[in-house]
Amino acid sequence: MNRPEFFVTEDDVLTDYRGDEEQIVIPDGITGIDDGAFYKCGTITEVIVPDGVIQIGNSAFSMCAKLEKVCLPDSVTIIESSAFYDCESLKSIRIPAGVNMIEWRVFSKCVNLESIDVDENNEEYCSVDGVMFTKNKAMLRYYPAGKKDEEFTVPAETINISIFAFSNCTNLKKIFIPKTVEIIDPGAFDEGSEIVLCVKKGSAAWKYALEYNLKFELA
Repeated sequence: MNRPEFFVTEDDVLTDYRGDEEQIVIPDGITGIDDGAFYKCGTITEVIVPDGVIQIGNSAFSMCAKLEKVCLPDSVTIIESSAFYDCESLKSIRIPAGVNMIEWRVFSKCVNLESIDVDENNEEYCSVDGVMFTKNKAMLRYYPAGKKDEEFTVPAETINISIFAFSNCTNLKKIFIPKTVEIIDPGAFDEGSEIVLCVKKGSAAWKYALEYNLKFELA
């Protein structure tokens, strides 16, 4: 095994990693993890991010096929797009209290992800049974693709279902969407999805199912 190498800028941003270790402990003093810093690192199974890191960059850990566990500190405030895209072995992740921005596709194609757990003191996001929402559940952000349940009911408090919310959810067979949901973003469900939407006639979900040719039944 070669000694791991971390490439760091003068501003203490980790830009690249070279090594073949399974467990990575990122050195203290780092303030950010740059775009693609660990992209396609095929040996990593666990990453421990030290306190002081504020930002996780675009595709920072994207396509790390063996990555199972990520420990994020409370100092993290931003997780940029596709940060954990296609980490197919990732099973759960904790979102710290300080995170105030989670961009799009962060957990897309994490096909074995069963739970996204948001710290209860987070002011921007929350989670219910492993499903991630904005605070007060107004927007459903991510339903973990590997969650074992076959049915799911969108909470009555939810107004918006965001893009990629139900991407790659192969275990999910049926979703009950209340009339209180007013907006479903294009791309919230995969094209050709087998999930059956249980909707009220005339609702935003009913119109969405018709527009995007998704399976539905009237509730």
